[in-house]
Amino acid sequence: MGLTKGTVSYRRFRLQDDLPLNSPEVFLDSIQKQAFRPIDGETDEEVSIGWVGVNDPLNTELRHEDLFFEDLVLLSMRIDKKRVPAKILSAHVQRAFRDYAHENDRALLSRSEKENIKEMVHTRLLRRVLPSMATYDMVLDLSELEVRFWSLSQNVCIEFVELFGMTFGLNLLPMSCYGLAAKLLDEVSVERLANLQPSAFVRSRGR
Repeated sequence: MGLTKGTVSYRRFRLQDDLPLNSPEVFLDSIQKQAFRPIDGETDEEVSIGWVGVNDPLNTELRHEDLFFEDLVLLSMRIDKKRVPAKILSAHVQRAFRDYAHENDRALLSRSEKENIKEMVHTRLLRRVLPSMATYDMVLDLSELEVRFWSLSQNVCIEFVELFGMTFGLNLLPMSCYGLAAKLLDEVSVERLANLQPSAFVRSRGR
C-alpha cells in the first residue's frame, strides 16, 4: 500500500547513522539477503517478513534497476501470515480428544496429553492454510537521510524498523514535528521554538 496507489498516509523517519561511502553496492547485497522468502508449507512456520519490489509483491529477485531511482531506494516490506481460525481449531481439537480417548479406552485425558494433541492438530491444520499477504512501501532518500514508510500501524512500524536495521545496519528514529521544524528553520527560529511555552487560547468558564 502507499507509494504508487492507495493511501498517502505515511510515517517519516531519519537515519541516526551516516551512510557508507559505497552505499548503493552495499545496500543491494544486503537487500537481497533480506528479500522475502515464502512460508514453507511443510513446516509450522506462521510468519515471514522480507523485501519485495514496489510494483510487484512476487518479485523477490531484486536487481539494481528495481530498487534505485537517482538518490532514492524504493522497496516494499511484505508480511505473510498463516492463521488457523479459532473455531475450526477448537472443533478439530475436540474431535481429536474424543478419538484419542476412545482408541485408548480412557474417560479423561491428562493436561500434557491434551497439549500434545492440540499442538499436533494445530500443526496439521496450519500446513493446509494459505497465508495472508500485506505489503508496505518504503522510500529511503540517500541525500536527505530520511525514510518514508507507508503505514501508521505501531506494530507494523516496529516490524519495519527491525527489518530495516537488520538489512542496512542503520538505526531509524521517528521524525517528530520538532525534528521536522528543526530541519526547515534557521538556528534562531529553532531556539525560539524550543523555548515556546504552552498557552491556553480559550478562556475558562470561571473568568
